Amino acid sequence: MHKKNRSLAVLCVISFIVYSVFLLLLYTAFQYFIEKKMQTVFPAMEELLEYRDELESENYMDIPQKNFPGCSYIIFGENGNTVYASDTKIRDSLTWSDLDLISDYGEVAYYSVYKEAVGTGDTGYRILKNSYDSGTGFTRLEGYCVVDHNLNILRGSLFPDKESLTDREFKFLRGFYNTDRLIEKYSYETEDGAERTLVFISPKFSEKTYNALLMSARRRWLYIIPVILMCTLVFTLLFRRKVKQSVDMLNGSIRSYREQGKLEEDRSNVPVEFYDTLDTLKALLEQLEAARLEKQRIIADVSHDLKTPLTVISGYARAFQEGLVPPEDVKRYMGCIRERAELASGLIDTLFEYAKMEHPDYRPVWEETDLCEFTKAFLAEKYTELESAGFALSLSIPERPLEMAMDRKLFRRMLENLINNALRYNPSGTTVFVTIKEKEKKLQLTVADDGTGIRPEVAKAIFTPFVTENTARSSGGGVGLGLSIVRRAVELHHGSVELKVPPDPPYATEFVMKFEKPFREFL
Repeated sequence: MHKKNRSLAVLCVISFIVYSVFLLLLYTAFQYFIEKKMQTVFPAMEELLEYRDELESENYMDIPQKNFPGCSYIIFGENGNTVYASDTKIRDSLTWSDLDLISDYGEVAYYSVYKEAVGTGDTGYRILKNSYDSGTGFTRLEGYCVVDHNLNILRGSLFPDKESLTDREFKFLRGFYNTDRLIEKYSYETEDGAERTLVFISPKFSEKTYNALLMSARRRWLYIIPVILMCTLVFTLLFRRKVKQSVDMLNGSIRSYREQGKLEEDRSNVPVEFYDTLDTLKALLEQLEAARLEKQRIIADVSHDLKTPLTVISGYARAFQEGLVPPEDVKRYMGCIRERAELASGLIDTLFEYAKMEHPDYRPVWEETDLCEFTKAFLAEKYTELESAGFALSLSIPERPLEMAMDRKLFRRMLENLINNALRYNPSGTTVFVTIKEKEKKLQLTVADDGTGIRPEVAKAIFTPFVTENTARSSGGGVGLGLSIVRRAVELHHGSVELKVPPDPPYATEFVMKFEKPFREFL
């Protein structure tokens, strides 16, 4: 079964979404709890009518009283009998005759009470009875009466059989059961078609009580902070664990190389974001392995190159020691010993110089130098040597100065190696070409010749240490570090060098060096 590639970015996104959804659910649940709490503090007829099915089926015990704290309700039958009362207090305090004084829920029939002047210096109340006609959408006045401040009925069509109202009756007309609670009624039919009248008494809305409840709700939000912190900690630990597992997979691959010498690649368990890192690590390890093999090859080559002259020196020295050298050959033997000693010494010096340049702490000594004048001066010194070997020199160097930051000793060694390389492996009559030009904001130095040339298969490794020119051309000597030193010298000057294959006519061998600008930043 194919296993999907892991993604650390997807893991982060999923974790963030899960955490965000969790916080949203936590907030929603807590907000719902607060709102529910706020609603139950001031319950109304509307909440009780949510249990309409229980009311119509007369299953009153199924209505949860806990949802209506501070409330009472009583249900009257069509004959004025009490069908159900939530508590004995309301059963004893309300009668069928009180229903005429109580307003209907939904303003089907309701009373309005207004203050007004009823005489000189006396203030009373005007009581209106209204009814709402759902068919027309208008409110109709059913009757009115005016009472003085002692609730004596002064005039009006309401309550014709009364001369005054009691405080209790006046409160009912205003919609109050007492100072702290409201009262209203609602008429409905049961499933059997029996008429019922529900009288509901609920706590009066108080701004003081509401503000106290609001402050309490805000304080409750403080309780959620430790929950959020705890959840954040849990999600952080889980996310850290997931990330650590992803990183451990990469670390496991590195440990496998350290312990077993090979890199184990189980990419199905590695996040896709680490694929480039794994590829880079693999390439680096391959380079390290190649460097290790190269180191072994260099040691073997140095040992071989040193062993050859030292063996000759040792053999000739033993011949002298044992008196086996004829007098007429002494001078020849001594010359051979000297030649081999100089060859070994040159090899050691070259190897030391190469090792010094490859060291990471090696720093060139920068000087601001005119490349054109420096190259002309060097070639002037080499001209006699070139002429003696039967070589011609062709120059194409601008007359104007081209400044660059240069380590003059290092740059001289680079030119020396290139010219000596041409002298060593080319026949007499060869022309050496030296060209300098400024191209695309770079200084380009070309050293070429029209001699023997280099085979393409050898050219690929020409800058590798201990690849000698006699391998590339006809025959000759050399330790195989000259062009490696050239490459490193160019790199230290923040440039690049290449052996062009094939070379541009009329060249047989063409080395092209390019140096980036600006150069003054290295000074």
